[in-house]
Amino acid sequence: MEIYPELPNEYTVFVYENMNRTSLEVATHIIAFIEHYNRNLQTIEELNIVGFSAGGILSSNIMTNTHFLSTSCKRRIITYDTPMSIINVMERFSKNWVYRFDILYYYYIALNTYRNHVDNLRIRTILRNGQRGFPIYRGFNHALNQLKSIHGFIDKELYEKTEFTYSQPRDTDIHHLYCKDDPIIDTDFNIQYRDKMIRNLLENKPKVTILEKPGFEHCTDLWVNNHFAKYILGVLKTKTYHHNIG
Repeated sequence: MEIYPELPNEYTVFVYENMNRTSLEVATHIIAFIEHYNRNLQTIEELNIVGFSAGGILSSNIMTNTHFLSTSCKRRIITYDTPMSIINVMERFSKNWVYRFDILYYYYIALNTYRNHVDNLRIRTILRNGQRGFPIYRGFNHALNQLKSIHGFIDKELYEKTEFTYSQPRDTDIHHLYCKDDPIIDTDFNIQYRDKMIRNLLENKPKVTILEKPGFEHCTDLWVNNHFAKYILGVLKTKTYHHNIG
């Protein structure tokens, strides 16, 4: 607040949490909330969505569906150590011998995310795959098929909901803060994905600002210093909308 003491007066801040839905579904709830707020409470003149790790993907999927807001509404997405594709992260780790993030991620979803889901009984049946007791991880491809079965997705839908999208409303401003030596994310894949997706857009090419952070970490630097939190507050404070890709 020392950086931006006026923040509470100039912005309304919401932290959204829904323990009865998963991140693959929750975007629709947040979009509905934003639409309700804009229509019934106060016209939204500026919308900033900050996403940490995979939350950055969720942020992009939310913002791309805010066409109901005024064309004059300023839109900004700020991501922090966000992979461009969750499936890429899982597939890459599935080839490791020791540290298997794909297994950890699977059981986090199976035992934590889906535990409080409104459709828990049906989901548990799918995860157990006809077996009793603890669900068994049967590999990367099997896990993807289970995700599709649980949510009723086809391949295209699953990839769309688990990848960052640059197809955004006109003049959306995007800030990526990332660590080059992130132990979770494939930085080279991120760069290639970003360049390819932006290059292939025929219209509404986003304005992207990149800030590369030092160190070997994934979101953990927020525990030891507030330098990059200050950057985020500084972006909000200046209210400038950058137009560079790099």
